[in-house]
Amino acid sequence: MADVPLIPVDCMDLKNPLRSYIFNIVAIALSCALWGAGCMQTFLYYLNYESDHFLLKTMVAFLWSLDTVVEVLNFVGTFPAMASPLPITTAAYVPRVLYVRVLLTNVVAFTVQLFFLYRIYRLSGRRRTTLVCLAIVASISFYQVAGALLFTAYALAKSLSVVEVYHVPLTNALQVSCRAVGAFTDVVIAVWMAVILQKKRRSLFRGTDRLIFRLTLLTISTGLWTAVLAIVDFSLIASQPLALVFTLFEYPLSALYVNTFLANLNARNYMRSGARSDGPVSLGIRASDDVPLTRVGQKGHFIRQQGSLSDRIVAVQMDKSVIISSDTGSTIDAGTSKA
Repeated sequence: MADVPLIPVDCMDLKNPLRSYIFNIVAIALSCALWGAGCMQTFLYYLNYESDHFLLKTMVAFLWSLDTVVEVLNFVGTFPAMASPLPITTAAYVPRVLYVRVLLTNVVAFTVQLFFLYRIYRLSGRRRTTLVCLAIVASISFYQVAGALLFTAYALAKSLSVVEVYHVPLTNALQVSCRAVGAFTDVVIAVWMAVILQKKRRSLFRGTDRLIFRLTLLTISTGLWTAVLAIVDFSLIASQPLALVFTLFEYPLSALYVNTFLANLNARNYMRSGARSDGPVSLGIRASDDVPLTRVGQKGHFIRQQGSLSDRIVAVQMDKSVIISSDTGSTIDAGTSKA
């Protein structure tokens, strides 16, 4: 056991230990709700995107499986301890499975962020300078996995209790820094994607602009949700670790990352419908009696058209097609509209 001072914990209620778990119970309920939404999104993904690349399908299964394990660890690490007469914040409680949950949550976060960085690489035209910048961001993001691995290994090796793990400088700093790095990476991804998409809004077609606008909104909303949650999480861990309020944001974090990942995949058909729904572009000109329509004869002479000029319309037909580059590396025709 690490030699650390055990200070009094104001949030502990020895007469009613259940009050010490109230934040954990609410956090688990929120996390389960998000996990259920992720299950539905996973089902819809495999139902609607059978043509996706095998690696992308494997990635979906991998993230869903990890999140499922995280949910199980939330239950195993919390509810058995509720049978104890002492609250979860007592110095005797060593939540080994919850330390493993921290590691798996960071693996989920890093994997999802890596996917969005790859999407930025494709949207930016696969430039070498962009690749270097993305590699730097990916290296920073990987700190979440490395830091969580060190945190979990140290906490398990020393059998640190809940009280001790937040008063050992190393473990406390590792957990706070991992969440800070995750929030930083999410903000960078959201801003970078928004800038790239706005630069591409130079199309002549309304459908293409509508598609890019929807992508921008989706990118900012999904990226900022995880960023805000991570910021609040590490702020509470740093300021009030033993109050357990931070679990309201810590436990649902893994499921939220999985849901944002699946939401971006499942929204592709909706995005493409924006390009297909672009209305026809037509130009109708009614002939005037004062300016009769003519055509050029074989010898270059202008010949007056026969018939009623007031009922004649000149129509210009324009065909346009929008090609969307998919996440799987293929190109997809978003539809052709005729005027």
